Amino acid sequence: MNRKYINVLKSRNRKSIPGIIFDIFKLTIAKKELPVHYFSRLLYLKNQTSINNYLWLSDIKGISNNHFNQNAYAYLFEDKIIFNDIMTKLEIPVPKFHGFIANDKYISENNIYKLKTREAIEEILNKICLENNCDLFLKPVNGMNGRGCFSFTSSSEISLDNYSDIKNNIYVIQEKIKQHPELNKIFPNSINTIRINTIHNGVKTVHLCSVLRFGVNNREVDNGGAFISIDNNGHLVAPAYSFLEYGGNTYEKHPNTKVGLNNFKVPYFQEAISLAVKSAEEFPSKIIGWDVAITEHGPVIIEGNHNPHLGMADIAFGGLKKSNLFVENILDL
Repeated sequence: MNRKYINVLKSRNRKSIPGIIFDIFKLTIAKKELPVHYFSRLLYLKNQTSINNYLWLSDIKGISNNHFNQNAYAYLFEDKIIFNDIMTKLEIPVPKFHGFIANDKYISENNIYKLKTREAIEEILNKICLENNCDLFLKPVNGMNGRGCFSFTSSSEISLDNYSDIKNNIYVIQEKIKQHPELNKIFPNSINTIRINTIHNGVKTVHLCSVLRFGVNNREVDNGGAFISIDNNGHLVAPAYSFLEYGGNTYEKHPNTKVGLNNFKVPYFQEAISLAVKSAEEFPSKIIGWDVAITEHGPVIIEGNHNPHLGMADIAFGGLKKSNLFVENILDL
C-alpha cells in the first residue's frame, strides 16, 4: 500500500472511514470532479471542516495556465549560478557566493583548480572556510527540495554519498547563513525559511501569503519538515503541518525543541515582504515563490521559484479560497 495512505490510516486525528468516504462523495457530487486533493490537503483530519475552501485540481490547472510563468524564464530561477549573479548585480541580498565545482574543477571568480580526489575537494573547501572565516553550504546547481545539499565546516570530511553527488553534478558553494537567534529557538539545525508568494496582477506586485518552514529531527534543511501560516503582522498561526508523505502531522509546538508556535513573532517579517516584492518587480514574472532566510541583520533571498507549489499555503491557511486577496488576484470565482 502507498505510504501516504498508510499515514492516513495511522493518523490518530483522522475522521472515521465512513466520514472520509462521505466527504469524498459529497465533494464529487458538488463539483462533478474527483477530489484528488482530498488527502494531499489533509482534509481527512478532524479539524478540517471548511473543505470547500481548498484548491481543486481544476483550480490549479487554471492558475497554471493563467498565472504561472512561461518556461522560457525558468532558467533565471532554476540555475543557481545565474540566479545568484542576477541578484548580486541588482544588489539584492543573497548568500555569499564562493564559486562552483564542475567536471573535477573548482571555479571561482579569479581561479580554477583541478580536483581529482575527495581529499582535494576537502582541501579547497577547507581553504575557503579559513580564508573567509565561515562555514559553507553546498547544493546542486539545478537541485530541488533540498536534495543533495550539505554543510561543510573547517576540517570536516565529505561523506562518500556527497562526494558521489559532487562527481556527478555541478555544485554551487555558498557561505552558510547565520540564522537569527529567534528562529534558532524554533529549530537550530536547519535554516527555517519563509516562503513568500508574490504576484504581479497587471498593475503592481502584490504579496499573496507567507508560510514559515522549519526542519524537524536531524534534518539540515527545512524541506520535508513542517510549515505554518504567518499573519500580516508577522505572527505564526498554529497549527503547523507536515505533508502527507512526511506523516501528515499537526503541531502546536515544535516536536523536538518544544517551542510553542502560535503567536511566535517572526523577526524582520515586514522587511522580508518588502524584499520579496522588490525582487519580484525585477523579473518578467507572474506568481513567484520566494524562499527567504532571516539573519541577525535582516532578510536574505535564498532562491525564487517561478512556478511555486501552492500546497503549503493551501493547507496552512485552511484553504486559499477563503482569502479575499488570493481570490481577487488569482481566481475567477
